[in-house]
Amino acid sequence: MSRFIALAFLLCGTTSIVSAQDFAQLENTYHVEVRVEHWRIGSAYWSTEFSTTDYDSALLMFDLFELALEENALREMLGFSWQWLVTDVRIRTEYPPELTAPLQRAQTLRLQRQATAYQTPIHQYPGQ
Repeated sequence: MSRFIALAFLLCGTTSIVSAQDFAQLENTYHVEVRVEHWRIGSAYWSTEFSTTDYDSALLMFDLFELALEENALREMLGFSWQWLVTDVRIRTEYPPELTAPLQRAQTLRLQRQATAYQTPIHQYPGQ
């Protein structure tokens, strides 16, 4: 039990590289994408047509693209040739690398291994 408490103090005492305020200032990137298919082959892919860090601008462009798609004018508006069919619109969010990168746990694991390392038992007969 005392090892667990010591480990908890060691883990709480370590400082993080990035604070909460730093994470609050990170901005997502929003990509408005259209799904394009070749009319004969059928191969499809998502094409990024608009990117921004402002969610409201991305939502406005998404609505504009969706309206143009309903009116069958999105292909001409984006400049695709007659061989390509635009079939769908979406917003894809790209998160900053600081939010998606694996955490640095090497220091934590080393401290944990030290605190929970195997200790050989001491065998004694009663009365010794």
